Amino acid sequence: MQGFKFPRTYADLESAPWCDGYIPPKGQVSQDGEHLSIFIKLDWLPEEFHDAISPGGPSLKDALEQLRDYWPDMQPPKDHK
Repeated sequence: MQGFKFPRTYADLESAPWCDGYIPPKGQVSQDGEHLSIFIKLDWLPEEFHDAISPGGPSLKDALEQLRDYWPDMQPPKDHK
């Protein structure tokens, strides 16, 4: 997504205008427990992605790797400033 920094940290996710949050909270993600899910605001995705599963994984690194699959198709909504 041209002009937007790909996130690398939880702080990046929290400040990203396209991110609608994530679960579970930082510190509760583990390989054998809770997996991280990143939520993308629907108006940043093409309509065919609206029913897609949120990118996620057993770690932040894994969730961000999955987010890379969505990244090229994401774009700011027309009314984004």
